[in-house]
Parts: sequence; C-alpha cells; structure tokens
Amino acid sequence: MVYEEARRALAVLKEEAHNFQIQNPDLATAAEVLSLGKVKSFPNIGYEVTKPLRRKQILSTLCRLSRTVTIRLALEDGLPLPLRNYRVQDGRATFVVQNEFEVDLSVVQEAPTAPFRIVDFRFTFSPRPTITEDKRQEIEFIANAEIDKN
Repeated sequence: MVYEEARRALAVLKEEAHNFQIQNPDLATAAEVLSLGKVKSFPNIGYEVTKPLRRKQILSTLCRLSRTVTIRLALEDGLPLPLRNYRVQDGRATFVVQNEFEVDLSVVQEAPTAPFRIVDFRFTFSPRPTITEDKRQEIEFIANAEIDKN
C-alpha cells in the first residue's frame, strides 16, 4: 500500500517536473554586463548613488539631536526617579541605573511628539549574561513597543 502511494507520488512529480525547469542563462546579456558594466536594453530607473555625508553635516545633525533630546527631557514630567541620572551626548541620552543597566535613547525626528527609541543598552551588574544579537533585537523591539504604548 505504501509503495503504491509512493509510486503514484513519483509519477505525479514526473508529470509536473517539466514546469520546474530553470530557464537557460541569457549569455548575451551576461557578456554585456561583464564587458560594459551595464545593460543598454534595461531602462534607467532613476537610482542615484548618494554622496557620503561630510563631517560637518554629521556633527551638525548630532548637535541638533542632542539639543532636541535635552529639551524633551527637560520638559518631561513623569520621568521615574531611577532614570533621573542621565547625560546627553552625540544625539542620545544615556540613562544610568547603578549596578543594573545603562540605556541609550534618542529620537528619530525633531517633532515634539516623536517617541524616544532605544539605541543601545548594557547590563552593568555582575556576572553579566551573554546576549545574542537576536535577543538584543527582541529586547529593543519589546522596549520600543512599551514606549509606544505610553
């Protein structure tokens, strides 16, 4: 009985296998790409390589972010007592809870209603657990979701 079902399944697979074929490579287009670095027949989709940011632009952006974060925290009424120990630098606020953790928060917009986002966090107790990148992303995702609730 099992062999008969397996035989039927293989017969169906054989019938449908002709649909699974991969097309032959387009050797003419491949040669054109390798020799010219582009394909003349492809349309221009308007992609332009952006210029790298200059140091002055980066510094200006970080100063603006630091100013925004400082103002937002100065106007914040409900900051819990353990989170009142912080410093603002490089566009982020670093909150320090002694012998527990440090967390870096910033904003992604200068708008007064823009929520804070976790940039990084570190455990400061000992012994420290090893956190995989997946777990770190999960913790940041959950923490940012909690920030969004408030």
